[in-house]
Amino acid sequence: MLKKWKYSVDGTRDYMTRILQKVPSGGVYVDERIVSGVLQNSNGVIGMLFTYRGERNKGYGVRAMRFLIKEIFQAGQSLCSVAEMKNIASQKLHEKVGMQKSHEVDYIW
Repeated sequence: MLKKWKYSVDGTRDYMTRILQKVPSGGVYVDERIVSGVLQNSNGVIGMLFTYRGERNKGYGVRAMRFLIKEIFQAGQSLCSVAEMKNIASQKLHEKVGMQKSHEVDYIW
């Protein structure tokens, strides 16, 4: 999955391995192959949602996101998620799972 993720850089695999051991995540598998995944990052923000291009528009991202939201609530945490302003598909997915836009922010990395 990391090979297709546009934000993947050297060290991403190590970071993801560490973070997946510590934070809630959700994934959808088809024929024992992950097709969609999402996790809560080390700052408590839902992000890094990814669905393979050929598997999009099948509801997999929504299923992964709903599972993660349930896990976060069961842990007694609050929800916080981000979507790029130009990523309309992500914004629509957030709406499908009941989220509403509260702020617009710019990040500097």
